[in-house]
Amino acid sequence: MKYLKALISLMFLLCLNTVAKAQQLKPVQETDYERWYSVKVLKTSADADWYEVFKDYENRQDSLMIRARHSQKTYEIPLSSKREFYKDCYVYVKDQTVNVLHLNTGTTQTYEGSTHFEYSDDLEKLLLKPKDPLKPLTYVDLDGRHTQALPALESYTLSPNGKLMVGIQHVNEIRRVLLFDLQKPQQKPQVLTEVDAKAEELIWSPDSEKLALRTATDSINHSKLYYYETKGRNLQVFDPDKIPAFPKDQELCNGPNSQLQFIFASTGSNLYFPSKPKVRRKVVWDKTVDLFRSRDTYKLLHTQYREDYLNYPLYHVWNPKTGLYRTLSDSIWSRTVLTHNQDYVIRVKQHLNEPTVKIEQDVALEVLNIQTGNVLKTVERLEYITSNLMVSPKGNYINYFKDLNWYALDLKTGKELNLSQLIAQPLYDVDYDWTGSPEAYEIAGYSPDETLIYLYDQYDLYQVDLKTQEVKRLTSGSSKKRSYRIVKQKITDPFERNYSYDTAPVLDLSEPQFLEVKGEAYESGYAWLVNGTLKEITYGNTHCYNPIIRNQQLLYLEEDQDLPPRLMFWEPKLEHPRVLFQSNPHYAEYTWGTAKLLKFENANEQPVAAALMYPFDYNPSKKYPMVVEVYEDKASEINRYCNPGVVKTTGFNSSHMRSKGYFVLYPNLKYEIDNVGVSANESLNAILDHSFQEQAIDTNRLGLIGYSFGGYETNFIVTHNNRFTAAVSGGGFNDLIRRYTSPSESGKPEFFQFENHQSRMSKPYYAMKQAYLRNSPILEVDNMDTPLLLFAGKEDYHVNWHESESFYLALSRAQKEVSLLLYPDEAHHFVKSRARKDITRRVTDWFEHYLKEKSKPVWMQTNAYAYKNKRE
Repeated sequence: MKYLKALISLMFLLCLNTVAKAQQLKPVQETDYERWYSVKVLKTSADADWYEVFKDYENRQDSLMIRARHSQKTYEIPLSSKREFYKDCYVYVKDQTVNVLHLNTGTTQTYEGSTHFEYSDDLEKLLLKPKDPLKPLTYVDLDGRHTQALPALESYTLSPNGKLMVGIQHVNEIRRVLLFDLQKPQQKPQVLTEVDAKAEELIWSPDSEKLALRTATDSINHSKLYYYETKGRNLQVFDPDKIPAFPKDQELCNGPNSQLQFIFASTGSNLYFPSKPKVRRKVVWDKTVDLFRSRDTYKLLHTQYREDYLNYPLYHVWNPKTGLYRTLSDSIWSRTVLTHNQDYVIRVKQHLNEPTVKIEQDVALEVLNIQTGNVLKTVERLEYITSNLMVSPKGNYINYFKDLNWYALDLKTGKELNLSQLIAQPLYDVDYDWTGSPEAYEIAGYSPDETLIYLYDQYDLYQVDLKTQEVKRLTSGSSKKRSYRIVKQKITDPFERNYSYDTAPVLDLSEPQFLEVKGEAYESGYAWLVNGTLKEITYGNTHCYNPIIRNQQLLYLEEDQDLPPRLMFWEPKLEHPRVLFQSNPHYAEYTWGTAKLLKFENANEQPVAAALMYPFDYNPSKKYPMVVEVYEDKASEINRYCNPGVVKTTGFNSSHMRSKGYFVLYPNLKYEIDNVGVSANESLNAILDHSFQEQAIDTNRLGLIGYSFGGYETNFIVTHNNRFTAAVSGGGFNDLIRRYTSPSESGKPEFFQFENHQSRMSKPYYAMKQAYLRNSPILEVDNMDTPLLLFAGKEDYHVNWHESESFYLALSRAQKEVSLLLYPDEAHHFVKSRARKDITRRVTDWFEHYLKEKSKPVWMQTNAYAYKNKRE
């Protein structure tokens, strides 16, 4: 009996301690918001022993820390755009000084007057660029013991292996091209040649054995290419004036985008480069009028963008070893996609004469043999080339997605293999609910020898043998309703970065692989694939993101709605991940609400979900107002942490509202094609009915808010549904026909927003007038009884701000309660902190008045203005 009494006493004391701790928690006040920050982990050392933590504050100076993984050692570092880990050092630029922080000792070497640095990994040395271009470069060991001055250079670039450097020395109007052997920095550089104009681009081949430069066009000289082989010491010049096949109306130029770069082939000696018209073609009719014709090829309503099409650069290839030269593009086949096979490129023809009903025009592809000029393969009617075209890492295959099938084209044999037919499950987004074609699941990668390709379906990873066509499923996600995806790392190789479109990753399954895991109820985590066996690292009701892989070590951020982001670390010898850094540790001082994921089936037997976020001061015996934020699927917020704050583009911060005693509901809305507004309203009604099972929600005090497409949804719902006490609509639209026929900022028609995007109309408005009218809120303004606050930026042409203005005028004419806020100099996404803070304050005021009966602030009062003295 005495043991039982002792146990009861212990339990009583534990309960008292728990109650005492709960009583010590304090509510979050607006004055506390400045303590919170967002966190990013951008860089780590190669061995992951050191990592960056970037703290992004809403109302304070941001900060950057370097932290040790094995100890509590921490360094506060000034913010710098140029910074890197090298061995046991951290190098950064601040105030025109290169700083080398030795992480183990804490000592810092400074090199004043240096504004940029590069690093030779093989030689473990820094190359420092001075602010003054007339001063010499500095070549220095990381420890600073050996320093070598190199000549002042107008421009320079290191070879990929860091052992060589090419630079331009400009002295007495003479420009010499110098080659430096950085393994012997005391040795005089080799003079390769003299050039007659400034070198605008200096590049190296991936193997560091070839270099090239392009000189500028000036009043005296025209642009030329220079090519040099470091081993054979062979110098060649490409002078367009001396190449008969080079278009005479063109001149060499900078690459205007990532698809038209001055670049070497990843193997071999091919050199690719762009050109532009010597005289820019102008779209001119006369000075009094702009002329547009529906039969014109280029239909953009913005003169500059039409001129860009007319002056689109050409792309060329030159092989100095073989003498091959070919123009790869023309006015019809206007775009070129490089492969990693120097014998082939992909040419692209856009169907510009067709109506612009897709965000990217359909294209035709032809695979061109550079050597012979013959076409290996032509593919017609390819959609969304940016995401539906990939090249293999070694250039043996091209992959394209057409008619809901992934194909592999063998460049050696010219044979095409339908990969989708080999796998029973669809290789595209089966949950796609917009108009148009569903998006393809991306190619996961190729084996190092390119005999195997890896593909995804909705849940799993598959391996396909390209020779035998044998298929093997490597994960078992479908049975658990979990999706598995290989963790992709950022491309650091400049040659991969510069290649057109996506290069499929190399996926070597003889080495362990990390996979992202996601569940249908927004669970997430990571798994480890080793020798065909899948091991779970972490998985649960949290949001895991920002993975970084270093030598079979995994770092990632993890958060939940009541847990600020924390940096986690895992390696094979650990049973479970461990916490390296907890952001916002002060969160434990405050009360925080709970959250619940609502799941049910609607009348159409579709699964529906919504995240219900509880007030921070939740008491089940009380009644609370609720604000609903709409924008397609929002239930994933269930596991997302929201820093409390008042600086938001959308004007809505859920933690701010919850701290003020509101429920917040994030629904996943269900849609019908050709009935987007009606179905959104019906879907929300069903979700509201289900959410009201929570008795603490006051059904007579409901708020609604949405931004952009969510603004449209809000406009529709309040003109068809009087359940809401107040609403806010930002950057939205209301007239589907007007939206359909309005151009974007570039002058591009917005047809695609309806026929192949989220506005979900299967035909143009003239082919189904009633559907467009039925889903246009502006036609039902007389039915609205909900006080509505509208806002937009006056530079917003993504969703034209005049839509908000016209809706305000229509509601005013119908004598409805509506206010409009227009922010000068702000576009669709507000940039200025002052504007973001202002709209968040006013949105809060709006709900506080209508949902809590707080008195109206001055700005909401009729005929109240802040008058300004004209002399001020």
